[in-house]
Amino acid sequence: MERMQRQLLRQFIKTVEQKTTTDEHFIATLESLTGLVWDCACKRPKRSSSTKGVNLNTQRKHGFCELCGNQTEFAAFMSTVAGQHINDVELEDRKKLELSHQYCEVHRPKLANGEWNPTYRQAKRSLTQFNIELKRLTHQCANRSKPHAMSGDELIDSYFFQLMLRLTLQPADKAELRNLARRMVDSKLSDTKKKMLVLKRSGFSQAEIGKRILNAKQQPMTRQAVSKALASVRKEFLL
Repeated sequence: MERMQRQLLRQFIKTVEQKTTTDEHFIATLESLTGLVWDCACKRPKRSSSTKGVNLNTQRKHGFCELCGNQTEFAAFMSTVAGQHINDVELEDRKKLELSHQYCEVHRPKLANGEWNPTYRQAKRSLTQFNIELKRLTHQCANRSKPHAMSGDELIDSYFFQLMLRLTLQPADKAELRNLARRMVDSKLSDTKKKMLVLKRSGFSQAEIGKRILNAKQQPMTRQAVSKALASVRKEFLL
């Protein structure tokens, strides 16, 4: 139901919305209901027998990985069980594993061989920036009519405003927003690069951008440095 409502809301925004007060109230109401449905889905009985001889504590935290928009290992496993897409033998095997309710399979702290997961370490180091980008994206898609990322910088707010104009994400699209924030951080889309992209979109040359953007030493950047920085930006983040 939650997924269906989000798809219908996207369709409404693409084809019907006219930016009226009634439309804004309608969208806000649907987002509230979608959030309620998600919270209801996360509220499970204390104990549940998934199949004969296997008891799982479904009161454990269900939700997203702390580092991205994927379901946690435990939540993903319980979704599979609920859909009856797993057999008794698989359940017996998985029962021997400790399923994380904090991280997904990609970001679990340790690999199957007991070694530390480099993907986890990298994502953990950038957790603060991930949360910052997620908050900016959420603020902006909640008020798409004007720059509203609340970053404290006019150019950065303008970047999120222009980026969200071509996306149909809403605050209820939690998984998509979290994964978008994770890709931003992993691709090293810094605030400096965001400013460059906005200035480039506004018609400034690379040399002019370099004069307006300061480097780590608080000096104007060279044209070559600007060119290299812009070339490193993923296609999905270009304006």
